[in-house]
Amino acid sequence: MDNLNDFINKYLQEREEHIKSNITNLPGLLGRIRRSKKYWGKYNISEQAVIEFGINWLTEIRNKNIATEKQIKTYKASLKNTNAKLKERSDFILIVTGIISLLGLTSLTTPSFLHFSAPMPWVISPIVIILITASVERIAMLKKLAENEEIINVIDAAV
Repeated sequence: MDNLNDFINKYLQEREEHIKSNITNLPGLLGRIRRSKKYWGKYNISEQAVIEFGINWLTEIRNKNIATEKQIKTYKASLKNTNAKLKERSDFILIVTGIISLLGLTSLTTPSFLHFSAPMPWVISPIVIILITASVERIAMLKKLAENEEIINVIDAAV
C-alpha cells in the first residue's frame, strides 16, 4: 500500500501544479471569464497529461504486482465512502450556517442591523466566528472531495 500512497501523493503534487498553472492565476481567471477556446484547449491538454501520469503510474503498480487490482478497488471504494461522508458534512454545514445567518442576523421583519439601534457585539461576534469557521471547513472539504473524485476517475481509467 505504500506505493499506492506514493501514487496518491505524486498525483496530488501533479494536480496542484496543474491547478496553479491553469486555474488559480490571472490568465486562468480571464480565460474562464471570456470563455476562451485557447484557454480551454490548453487546460484540457494539461488535464490529460495529469490523467495520463496517473494512469501510467497505476498501470505500472498493477503490472509489477506492487498493488493488486483488489487493493486498488478497495482504495477506490474508501474514497467514495469518504466523499459520501464529506458531502453529508458539507450539506450539514451549509444548512446550519444558513439557519444561523437567518436567525442571528435578521428578525422576522427587518435585518438586525436595522432592528437593533447598534448591533450587539456579543451577539454578532460569535455568529461571525461560527460562519467563518464553518466556511473554511466547507472549503477544505470541497477541495478534498474534488481530489478524491479525480483519483477515482484515474483509477476507473486505469483499472
